[in-house]
Amino acid sequence: RAHRGRFPVSHPPPHPRFPPDPLPSSLRFSFVNVSEISPPSSAHLSANSSAPLNKNKSPVLARCFSDVFSVYSAKRFPGVVESTPLSRCFATQGIRIPIRKDAAKGEKEKDEDED
Repeated sequence: RAHRGRFPVSHPPPHPRFPPDPLPSSLRFSFVNVSEISPPSSAHLSANSSAPLNKNKSPVLARCFSDVFSVYSAKRFPGVVESTPLSRCFATQGIRIPIRKDAAKGEKEKDEDED
């Protein structure tokens, strides 16, 4: 049967629901200077502002890659790591970030309650 102006939908091949090991991944970051603009002209003015739009290529100032990290499925996630001293310091200064309680501190409180 012919498809009139439409292409058949192709689906990706099935993959295992839970891969045996976490998938190694990394990210690439590109830092681009978008502030360089061409001289103003009436053809390049945007509708929302009087600033000209940069329609030229912007120079890439730097590129870097992240370290390799692991991606886990929700079922295989090993758990959250312990809070760092820096994150605890930020929390004491009023920055709202989630902080994990120390397991050792919780055990001390249990011992004091038993006395």
